[in-house]
Amino acid sequence: MALVDRLSRPLPPVDPDLPPVPEPPGGYLSNHAFSAAVYLWGQGIITRAQVVAGLGLRTDDEPQLDQLKTTYNGLTTAKKDAFHGRLEALGILLEGNYITAAFYKTQLGLT
Repeated sequence: MALVDRLSRPLPPVDPDLPPVPEPPGGYLSNHAFSAAVYLWGQGIITRAQVVAGLGLRTDDEPQLDQLKTTYNGLTTAKKDAFHGRLEALGILLEGNYITAAFYKTQLGLT
């Protein structure tokens, strides 16, 4: 299980006789809260430790969090501003099942 799995909410089964999809370990994360925390972290207002503790991230979430920061750090100042909008937009679409987790990860440089 990884961070992106906690940000995406699978569609419920179409067949009411099928069991619901189980929540990932640690539960789901709000994309709005996640993108807000990443924005403040990117701006240097909060620390990585505060992001991890505040969102209740698990050890297996942290590699993708670090990949996201590496991608962010490699951008120009102008592209860093746009990155936060992209992260928010992709998160909302992921949470609503309008895009796949694979597309989300590709767009943000995650594995």
